[in-house]
Amino acid sequence: MEAESLRLPHELLIVVDFEYAALNSRAFDIANHFAEYRADYHAERSWSLEAHLPAPTQLERFRFYRAYLGVDGGINGDETDDKSVDEASEDPRVQRLEDEVHAWTAASHAMWAMWGAS
Repeated sequence: MEAESLRLPHELLIVVDFEYAALNSRAFDIANHFAEYRADYHAERSWSLEAHLPAPTQLERFRFYRAYLGVDGGINGDETDDKSVDEASEDPRVQRLEDEVHAWTAASHAMWAMWGAS
């Protein structure tokens, strides 16, 4: 096979996360991403959520889900447009992923609680 035929299109982005070196539920990984989204890693005590950043809004979560699922290629238009949330929630895949992430959020918090206790 020629090397040229092995190349992927330059538009394609493949993310490989070896952080935990295990296959997790996609919803667990996303819930964990949203949990870490709240940590200020530039603060003196980045491990503490005392001065935590706000959790992602529904609009931000749904934009993430839509991009993850490839619903709209990550294009969402005006960030302040609340219709975007309504439109995303009409897609059953987006709402199903939101429900999955919600269900796995406690597991992500439990993992960090055990990590912090060790």
